[in-house]
Amino acid sequence: MSTIDPIPAPGEDFTDDAAVLAVDGVAGLFPAQSTLGLVSGRVVAAVTGTSVATPSVSVRPESGGTSVTARIAASAQDSARDVAGRVADALLARHPEEDTLVRIQVARIQ
Repeated sequence: MSTIDPIPAPGEDFTDDAAVLAVDGVAGLFPAQSTLGLVSGRVVAAVTGTSVATPSVSVRPESGGTSVTARIAASAQDSARDVAGRVADALLARHPEEDTLVRIQVARIQ
């Protein structure tokens, strides 16, 4: 189980990214979106003249539920499997809807 309180107090600015970074053993967070998705979002922002903040944790509705994806760097002092489990617990606590699918990729151990 995660060592953080994944549910923010009312009015507290606490994103999924911050929840992941607060988990013990997480050394970093990378964009979950593909490079093509990131580039296309930036092109649209440039053409429309808008500023688009892209969170690293991806939350998307899918048929039958919600998909939550995070790519992390795990600390070398911790088991990557345990860190990924704690991250999944934190995200499931933030997205308690039925049929939520959480995917955690350990992209780096540092």
